[in-house]
Amino acid sequence: MLTPKLKWSVSDKPTGRYRSFERRVWPTACFQSKGVHGFDEPGAQILCEDEYRPSDVKAGNHGPLTVMVVDHSHKPVWAWRTLSKRCATLAEAKALVDAFYAQHPEWLPVTPVTTPPEEGNQQNVTKVPLT
Repeated sequence: MLTPKLKWSVSDKPTGRYRSFERRVWPTACFQSKGVHGFDEPGAQILCEDEYRPSDVKAGNHGPLTVMVVDHSHKPVWAWRTLSKRCATLAEAKALVDAFYAQHPEWLPVTPVTTPPEEGNQQNVTKVPLT
């Protein structure tokens, strides 16, 4: 089974007049494949009590990281689930997410399967596997 790839992103650095009141959040990930709903499905997020600062991440000057993954098997909509293991580094947290989804493929989002067009029909037909 081909697993969708996670794309990690970080929020923009706070700017403007009230930037001292804003807090930069830790990285989040979305699955790059368009899901059933036609947009990138959420995949994971990393949380920490400390603000995200790249210099602190590089030096390891931050508290323990909490990893949350998305349970796409939860119906009717997905749900956030917190993993019990805490991570010391950002790389360790990202590796934990990859390992988790490799062990639990049932939590991955359902991706549409495109079939070739039928005779007389010029449009592709999208079949969504039922679970």
